[in-house]
Amino acid sequence: MKWLAFTLALLPQMGMALSCLEPDIRRQFSRADASEHSYAVLHGIISEVGEEYVFEGRALARMGWAENYATELSVQSVCFGQWCGGVRTNVEGIFFVKQTNEGLLLEAGPCNAWAHYEPRPTDVGIAEQCMLFGLC
Repeated sequence: MKWLAFTLALLPQMGMALSCLEPDIRRQFSRADASEHSYAVLHGIISEVGEEYVFEGRALARMGWAENYATELSVQSVCFGQWCGGVRTNVEGIFFVKQTNEGLLLEAGPCNAWAHYEPRPTDVGIAEQCMLFGLC
C-alpha cells in the first residue's frame, strides 16, 4: 500500500515535465529570419569574466566565418513556468544573439533554442550554408 501512495504522489510531477525539441540550426535560422529583430550567428565559447559575459570565436557574415571575433554580450535568462534557462560557459557552441541598441543579447531559455552546445562539424557547415546560400 505504501508503494501506491508513493506512486500517486509522483503523478503530478510526472505530468509537469518540460519537453524540448532537438536543437536544429535550420529551424533557428528560420526563426531568426522571421523575427522582427536582427540576429548575429556566433561560433565559439562564452566565458564569464566577473559579472560580464565575453564571447570569443568567430562571427558568421555574408562571406562566411569572420575569424578572431570577440565581444561582450548580455545573457537574459528566460523562464517557462518553473523551468528557467541559463548559459553554459566555457563550452563550444553556435549562438544566435539578438542585436539590440545596448549590444548583443543571448536569450537563454530552458530548452536553449538560441544556443547549440557542442555542435558537430556538420552543424557549423549548415549554419554557413544557410547564411551564404539561403538554403535552410
